Amino acid sequence: HYYSDEADEALMMKHILNVWQEGFLKELPSKCLDISFDEQVFKHIYDETEICKILCAENESLRGVKKINRYLINSLYAKDAKQINGLHCGEIIMINQNDYQLDLYNGDTGIVVKFKNDDMYYVMFKKTTKFALLDGKKDNKIFKCGDYLFYPAHLLSKEEFNTAYAITIHKSQGSDYKNILVILPKMKGHPLLNRQIVYTAITRTKGTTYIVSNEERLIEAKETVLTRDTNIA
Repeated sequence: HYYSDEADEALMMKHILNVWQEGFLKELPSKCLDISFDEQVFKHIYDETEICKILCAENESLRGVKKINRYLINSLYAKDAKQINGLHCGEIIMINQNDYQLDLYNGDTGIVVKFKNDDMYYVMFKKTTKFALLDGKKDNKIFKCGDYLFYPAHLLSKEEFNTAYAITIHKSQGSDYKNILVILPKMKGHPLLNRQIVYTAITRTKGTTYIVSNEERLIEAKETVLTRDTNIA
């Protein structure tokens, strides 16, 4: 498709995100609702968070992380959908700052779940912690089961996490997703359009990579190589 102006750009992004949501995300809220206390269930749900990721160079703009995450939340959940501490059941989040009191760190990724016969929302992470040494569900407290760690949603400050269906390419380093959608800047000469950032993005998967860009911007990225002054003669 060819889109000639800002209005068409918005239509293009809406179409792309609708296809992505339909293919990868639409079942996630129901899969995370009223779940059993079963490590295999937890593994299946957590694996769903690794199936796909949208990687953006920008935080702002129509092609940026913030607007894309906001659009997907609005598409996946009704306006009156239940939230606890601003979180929806099935929402993927990423911690954006270190919280030593909770043993959570910048880049930790979790998903919001609800257990059967429990009205509380919990954020499930795959990690170890010094705060939960024994397996077993503890209502309204931090607990673990095998490799999975659960925090009551109300313990997380709204300022220390972001919705993470889409993240910046920088935040994706060290990850390995099965499918990625890479969204590159539209503007010619954009400071985040270079060979290194594209390379970082496309090496985040061993599966399928989709790229939103035009040929001119891809060529520009390929030909723009960042150099670092190491003071080595």
